[in-house]
Amino acid sequence: MPSNDPLKALLRNARLIWKVKARQLQSDLAEDQAEVQTINEQLTHFFGHLSNPKLWSEPVTYQTSDIAQHILDISAVRSDDVEGYLTATRQFLQIMQDQVLPTALQRVATTPTLPWNLRTIDALNQTTRSIEDRLDTYASQGTDLRQDPAFLALANRQAGLLANYRELLTNNAIESTQSKVNTINRWKATIAPLSDPPHFQRVYAKYNDFLAKQVQQTAATPILLGVAVSNNQQALDALAVAEVKLNREVADYQSRGVDLAEDTVYQALNAACPALLTNFRKALFNNDFEAPTTLIEALQRQGEELVQAPTQSAFLDQYRAFNDLLKTNTPAVA
Repeated sequence: MPSNDPLKALLRNARLIWKVKARQLQSDLAEDQAEVQTINEQLTHFFGHLSNPKLWSEPVTYQTSDIAQHILDISAVRSDDVEGYLTATRQFLQIMQDQVLPTALQRVATTPTLPWNLRTIDALNQTTRSIEDRLDTYASQGTDLRQDPAFLALANRQAGLLANYRELLTNNAIESTQSKVNTINRWKATIAPLSDPPHFQRVYAKYNDFLAKQVQQTAATPILLGVAVSNNQQALDALAVAEVKLNREVADYQSRGVDLAEDTVYQALNAACPALLTNFRKALFNNDFEAPTTLIEALQRQGEELVQAPTQSAFLDQYRAFNDLLKTNTPAVA
């Protein structure tokens, strides 16, 4: 049976590119623009289905080049171009809903969230409210942890973990239990009475570790932990665009009757690339290092060079350069 893994990878890049573009748009424009909010809510709902195994229970037929072009159209929108953003995102969503995944999305739509998963989400929300209450109390007493860089790093990580965990629960990618709900409630009971901010931070960090274990228990969709710092977000965006361009070029060769899979050089490069991408992306998301501007620019250039290569040999040279760029810039800890 054909694998859906290439499409999953393409859509993970689409989600990342969209999030970066949406964040840029919100920073430059008023957030009360109804049309922007509506399309963002629709895309959040769509991308939320990607971790649901039912979405991928059957092979999906699609044109890589068509999807890749729509993703690149989103990436190319200027941060002050509301109409361009709305057009690009609506076109992407339409092609996904109407042409690529209509049957798969219908399978997901008919599957309700499991009862214990709903109760787990409720327990998570209650614990979050207890945390916010503690933070408000500390601030009223003169200790505003929301202004503390060390705590903000923990909070950013927790935001990413909670978003991933809720997504997995909502889409039944994992199945929760009464025991899990009880455990989360115990975290809430532990956090609620804490009066000492340093002690609270230590417990908060341990709660993050607990959440990380929950989202890592499934291999259905690779989980990216935490929220990357600003430069790393830009690097992730540039990486996603370069990967989409790489996939589009391969699809273009196939459309011209050139089967790169028969080329031994391409086989070796293509076999090495997924692990290099995973390690590099993980290091950026987990802030194992902060990407310098030169690396961001190098990723952007590499994406352009992949699509501008005039011959198959030149394309393979650029593919090798792309792999080397990932390898040489991934810290050993990743």
